[in-house]
Amino acid sequence: MLVHDWKIPGVLFVALGLGVFACGSSLIPERDPTIEGSIVALDVQWGSVQPPSIHVKADPSDPCGIYLGIGDGRLLRERPDGAPTIIEASDLQVGARVKVWARGNVILESCPEQASAATVLLLD
Repeated sequence: MLVHDWKIPGVLFVALGLGVFACGSSLIPERDPTIEGSIVALDVQWGSVQPPSIHVKADPSDPCGIYLGIGDGRLLRERPDGAPTIIEASDLQVGARVKVWARGNVILESCPEQASAATVLLLD
């Protein structure tokens, strides 16, 4: 009976540890990002996009890119160990590399495109 009582807390500890790990990794969506590129402007206002917002281009020569409202999106930075940590909009700067997932993959097709960001992952 004592051996059985000892095993249960150990199993619970392992299960809780895995749960915390799974929870942290679930901050980053499992689907491909809408765009990966550099922030070329902050707090743009265009059509349906209102500040706080970012303008991201995958390639600097792209004439359009995408305007993304980030007001209620999840903002993250990838730590050196690969785990995400939550950041503030003030941590986003022009020139920073990001991966962005649009909310529900709804993107207005214009030049630049417009969307609401569900998750922004700062890579630099």
